[in-house]
Amino acid sequence: MPTRLRSQRTASKATSGWFTPDQLAGAYAFKFSGYAVQNSDPWFLTGLGRFQIDAAGRLTGKHRSAITALKGQAAHLRASEYRLDGSISIDGDGTGTASILFSAITPGRLNLLGDFFVVLPGSAERIWMISSKCTIPETRELADELVNLEAVRVPS
Repeated sequence: MPTRLRSQRTASKATSGWFTPDQLAGAYAFKFSGYAVQNSDPWFLTGLGRFQIDAAGRLTGKHRSAITALKGQAAHLRASEYRLDGSISIDGDGTGTASILFSAITPGRLNLLGDFFVVLPGSAERIWMISSKCTIPETRELADELVNLEAVRVPS
């Protein structure tokens, strides 16, 4: 029987459904897009950024985003920058959850607390997330926002 390389053993383990939280540790680049509703008006948002996850599941990073109203003559692109601080947990089957506080760096923007459903699509090299809940932490008011995100591991 031929000897398997370490990378082949790791890939085999990752695809067999045996994930551990420390496998997420590292740096990731990500992109996201989605929709928000404010005062019954639909908005499209998109962005990109980087985050780091430590072996305990703490997530920190930064992103830049752009949002625009999908209707109305006053619609214009608004760019923002946010700091990220939160946590991510993963079960052995590659599914999990994340909770991330998005603190506005750009003046006049809202802080948001986002909760997400998480899945690892085959390995810990990529992470997919979708919104499960979003609130404005200062008022505890629900924010009507739906976002999907894809992150890929990058060199630290």
